[in-house]
This record gives sequence, structure tokens and C-alpha cells, in this order.
Amino acid sequence: MTRTLHSLALVLLASLVLGCSSPVERDPHSFSRPDEVVVRHLSLDLDVDFDARRLYGTATLTIENLTGADAVWLDTRDLEVSAVDLGSDDEPTLYRFVEQKPYLGQSLMIDIAPDTTTVRVHYGTIPGAAALTAAANRAGLAAVLVTNQAGIGRGIYGWAEFEATQERISAELAAAGAGLDMVIACPFHAEAEPPYRHPAHPCRKPRPGMIRRAAERLGLDLAGSWIVGDRATDLEAGRAAGLAGGVHVLTGHGAAERDAAREVATGAFRVLGAGSAAEVPALLPLLAPPASEIRPG
Repeated sequence: MTRTLHSLALVLLASLVLGCSSPVERDPHSFSRPDEVVVRHLSLDLDVDFDARRLYGTATLTIENLTGADAVWLDTRDLEVSAVDLGSDDEPTLYRFVEQKPYLGQSLMIDIAPDTTTVRVHYGTIPGAAALTAAANRAGLAAVLVTNQAGIGRGIYGWAEFEATQERISAELAAAGAGLDMVIACPFHAEAEPPYRHPAHPCRKPRPGMIRRAAERLGLDLAGSWIVGDRATDLEAGRAAGLAGGVHVLTGHGAAERDAAREVATGAFRVLGAGSAAEVPALLPLLAPPASEIRPG
């Protein structure tokens, strides 16, 4: 839920490299402009963090500026760019993420000079939910995790184990340049052991208690907020809290609950569908990054 509550190398190669060996018309399935700038060669220098499931490194593109264009456009998806530089002197340049589309990913616009022949992009990949959280962080929105934890109420595991899991999640998010503003967990359940036994606790989803508590503590605008989850009850909690809408993902329990999730929609509560959390930023305009330039250094 977000403020207002506003393999590997080949996949990455496909997402970064735009252009071809000769000028062609623009492809409607790409942000690239090969009629202006052509990518002649690509070199990748990458490190793999298997624990975090991330790639880090540099993509060096040899380009030909056919028209004296002042920018080269690249397709990206789930990437965090730390810097872009030009030429043999590693001169920093301006870059910006400009547009997102669900079926294309996100465009990366890099300032170049008419005589630029080398562009280096320093980046890392952002997997799954980390991509969504990082997008919320970049947009200046609050990212809140609200989670039912009946296992605690039933005595299957304790708060210590839950906290250890959250610490690992926080570490993985931090490695992806992302972070949560709040985590709220509800251990109450109709079949839980005392003191967590409750027939219908107001904080247990599909009831909206956790969302409302987050709004009170963080000063969130519920009417402008969205919830993302793999269960219909996640979206029901968002609807009950007065959110703008919810995005149902197919990961986890999602494949079995897509039809039920669609039924949650009303005239005042929109329901969107996505394959995974990584696709959500392209669906929600409030997660679009600001169009202002990102200055080097």
C-alpha cells in the first residue's frame, strides 16, 4: 500500500539495448529512436548477487548519432540507474526516466552531444516487490506492509521469528535501494490461542483496521491510496478503508483468486490486474517518476 497513501544477462541485454546495425523506422513496441541514434556495440561488465537475486554493473554502448540528436532513448524494466557518463573521460551526463507503459517498461532518456560515441550506464536490477517499493520511494510515497499473521496467534511461530523474517526482507529491500515506511501485522484469528483469539478482529483483513492505523500514524490520504496483494481479501480491506483501488497480482495465491479479486471492484474502488508486483509501477500514474532531470554527481 502506498502516500498520497499517494538466464540473467540476456534478459537485461534485451531490456537495455535499443537500436540496430542500420537505420530503421521506429518500433511501436519500443521507446527507442533508431532513426536518430543507432547502437553499434554493447559491452557488459556485471556482478551477480545470488542471495539478493540482483545484477550490478555497467553497460557500455557504442553509438552512432545519425541526426545530431541531443539524446538517446533506451528501454528499461526494473532497473535502478546510479550514474551515466560519456566518452573516454567518463564525463557525467544528465539522464531521466520519462515514461512508463505496462507492455514496454520504462524509457530512459540520456543527454548526449552530436559527436558522442560512447555511453556508459551504471545500474542494478530491482527484483519483484523491491521494484514496486523502490518506485514508491522515488515518487515520495509511503510504502506500508499490512499482513495477517494467524501463525503467531495459533502458536506455530512467534514474534521473534516474524521479526527475523522482516529484518531479512528489509535487508533485501535495502540492497535494492528500497525501504518500507511501516510494517503492521495482525495475529488475531477466530481459531487462535489466547490472547489472540477473536471472531472478527477489526485489524484482520478483509477488515480495514491495519490500513487505518497506518493512515493515522503516517498522515496518509486514504482516498488517494492503493493496495497491492495476491488475495481478494487484500483488496476487500482496501475497499473497506476507502482506498482509490487495488492491484491484484498473480504471484503467491493470486492465480486461484483472480476471479474473486475482480468481484471486489465497485464504482468507487478500481481493481487492476498484474502478473507480479514488478508490473505495478507501470499501471499506476501516481508511481510515475518525476519528469525533472536527474543531475549527475
